[in-house]
Amino acid sequence: MITACQLAPGRWDLDVGTYPEWVRAQAECRCCPVLQSCRELLARFYPHRGGIGEGPQSVVWAATAYGYTGAPLTDAQLRSVDRRRGHRPARVA
Repeated sequence: MITACQLAPGRWDLDVGTYPEWVRAQAECRCCPVLQSCRELLARFYPHRGGIGEGPQSVVWAATAYGYTGAPLTDAQLRSVDRRRGHRPARVA
């Protein structure tokens, strides 16, 4: 099975995509048939995630956005990342 993140990995990359893409990526993750496997893989690679330096960096993984420090991001923080990259505030339909 090929998943959406495999088909368009840039939408899951906080260094490449945009806020609307990241929100859509999170939504696609929540509906993905391999979400549980993805969460298990995340837990295996990052067993102590949750704080700075403890999670994946600059990526949406298993429906959670992680910043460049490896800490999970709130929606407001995700919007801030997008604005710092020079994008206008976005609305997500």
